[in-house]
Amino acid sequence: MNSVEKRKFAIFRNSCKVYETELERSQKLLFLYPDLIKFVQITETGEIKEKLPVFLVDLPIDPLIIKEYEMIQMDILFVDQYLNKIEKLCGSEAKEISIQLFVKQETQEICARDHGMTRDQLQYRMNKWVSQIFGENNNE
Repeated sequence: MNSVEKRKFAIFRNSCKVYETELERSQKLLFLYPDLIKFVQITETGEIKEKLPVFLVDLPIDPLIIKEYEMIQMDILFVDQYLNKIEKLCGSEAKEISIQLFVKQETQEICARDHGMTRDQLQYRMNKWVSQIFGENNNE
């Protein structure tokens, strides 16, 4: 794996570590501030649009809360897009393994056992997937 692939993969792994926490925080913010949906929207293409009024004094929510929610949504969307890309290009088992290893933070030994393979087999498959998903020749 070259340095570019390693950096892209590291960013994905780090985002996965906080993925579940951010999902919980997102739900909590929506519960506390239901109007957040009016200000931060996700388009069909997966873009996040912030729709603030012209005059910030008209906001019923603190602008920092809106920005926090937007940033959380961006990170959740980033992980979701890569997990979907993994599933599309490498299969559903690759996605399940990625969730187990990077989101749930389980060990390779446990993950390999759960999927009926050795740790070496798991590492071999992961190296193939990582290269395929995060490789330089992969269009993002």
